[in-house]
Amino acid sequence: MATTADDLWALLRELIEAQKETARETQETKRMFQETDRKMRQTDRQIKELGKQIGQLKDILHQFREFFPEHRDKRLFGILAAVDLTAAMRERVLREGFYAAWIHDQVFDLDVPDGFQPRVY
Repeated sequence: MATTADDLWALLRELIEAQKETARETQETKRMFQETDRKMRQTDRQIKELGKQIGQLKDILHQFREFFPEHRDKRLFGILAAVDLTAAMRERVLREGFYAAWIHDQVFDLDVPDGFQPRVY
């Protein structure tokens, strides 16, 4: 069976449509990568800000006994509460020895993973 000119034109039209679809998918993939990159930069900024806040919280905890000498004999723990807490931010808070707490679905959740040892101030 011989290939006709109409067959070649139909094949060419299919090829053109497939290339258009590939171009659309490539653009969508590019957009998704850009969005992922934006979210990663945002998370990085949030983690840097969290680091500053953790430093401030540590300073406050260190000064607590100076302001409240009647509590010198008590153990003091830190807790960082947030409305939106990413997994990376949660890990950073726990690694610093603070309890992590957040509110979701109007429920307060205190995160105390197995083996977690809070830092005593």
